[in-house]
Amino acid sequence: MGLKKIMLVVPSLTAGGMERVMSVIANNFAARNEVELHLVLLLNDKVAFDLHKNVIVHVPNHGTSNPVLRFFKVLTFLRGHIKHIRPEVLLSFGSMYNSFVMIACIGLQKNMRVFLGDRSNPYRNTYFTLKKGGDERHDGILHFILKRIFYKRAHGILVQTRLSYKIESETLKHQNLIYFPNPIKAVEHKEAVKENIIINVGRFIPSKQQLSLVKMFNEINDKNWKLYFLGDGPEFEKVKLYVKDNNVEGVVFVGNVSNVDDYYRISKIFAFTTRTEGFPNSLGEAMTVPLACISYDCVAGPADLIKDNHNGFLIPQNDTEMFTEKLRLLMNDEALRHKFEQNSLEHMKNYNEKNVLDSLYKSLQA
Repeated sequence: MGLKKIMLVVPSLTAGGMERVMSVIANNFAARNEVELHLVLLLNDKVAFDLHKNVIVHVPNHGTSNPVLRFFKVLTFLRGHIKHIRPEVLLSFGSMYNSFVMIACIGLQKNMRVFLGDRSNPYRNTYFTLKKGGDERHDGILHFILKRIFYKRAHGILVQTRLSYKIESETLKHQNLIYFPNPIKAVEHKEAVKENIIINVGRFIPSKQQLSLVKMFNEINDKNWKLYFLGDGPEFEKVKLYVKDNNVEGVVFVGNVSNVDDYYRISKIFAFTTRTEGFPNSLGEAMTVPLACISYDCVAGPADLIKDNHNGFLIPQNDTEMFTEKLRLLMNDEALRHKFEQNSLEHMKNYNEKNVLDSLYKSLQA
């Protein structure tokens, strides 16, 4: 028997990986005839994703810049909607907000199952450290403490990688961990003429390390190949300036575009130089094209998608010498690229959007 009322809670639906996944879940569940799907946003930001006509969206109007007052208004807003809607299942995403969602649910969980998912680096708020940045990233002592108090009270915890599963098993010791990788929508197959293009897709922020990729591409110095960057961000101008000042040839800055799939189709290699991830959506999408992929074995996600030398190259974190060597090999070996492409297609069936979401729906019923 299907679920009748589901509430999804997320800070916002601005452009981002976690937000995209929540929009995909909302659209899939809302299309099921038996489900009344409520999507509750905790911030009054612009919605960046198209939603199914059956998705009932609830947006707050806090009208205050005071963080303490805003917190209590959000808490009241959410708790009031839970009482009114009375969902059978509540699914919340966001490491900064999940504990507060659990606070809003106090006394209301008798006929409601609550599931939480962080959808970020698995070390976030897991091991407290005074270090800033790196794998052991955290949102402060408050979130670290609240996670230990409230996550154990959830009916289930969603984890998106094998590493996340291991870490949460050791630290939270929750009895109901649910493996829920990001559903990857396959890039639609269309005939396109492939060119000697290495493509990188993502925001220009320090952790994505686009500048490092430029330097490796320049070291290889193969005039028959081009390096395409799709995306924008605070590091964009810095990388462009380096290319200009050092006369690096063959680098193309496409910027933010809506037709990313068209660029995937004309490329031959996807290069992923990120040092930290929740789950690498762009890498997964590239593998469905399929493209021959090379990635750092960063925390976390690439190791779930790539088996080294079977369906791509998985390079030890920040080993630029090996990355450069393997990238050069991919550029020069068409047969190897073809092998990686075919093996990637087979592996990515495990991340098919319909299969992943059907599995999640069944887990929420349990």
